Amino acid sequence: MTNTSIDSIQTKVVHVIAKIVKKNAENIVDDHQLIEDLGLDSLLFLDLLAELESEFGFELSIDDFDPEYFHSVRSTVVFVKDRVPA
Repeated sequence: MTNTSIDSIQTKVVHVIAKIVKKNAENIVDDHQLIEDLGLDSLLFLDLLAELESEFGFELSIDDFDPEYFHSVRSTVVFVKDRVPA
């Protein structure tokens, strides 16, 4: 990755998630599950998707709405990393 490192992506994703679920970013870890641990519901999920699109400059397609991509903080970071232009 040239423009954006995985650490930078992870930091930004964690801050986006923290903003959406109204939690302190320092208390969010990779293994946190978005629904079970952080309380993400369907409306917050839509907010999260919009924020990720805005923050990272990509557009989501209908194929991107697989729950596996957004199960945990770690899976969300991997999802974003795979879509951020190198």
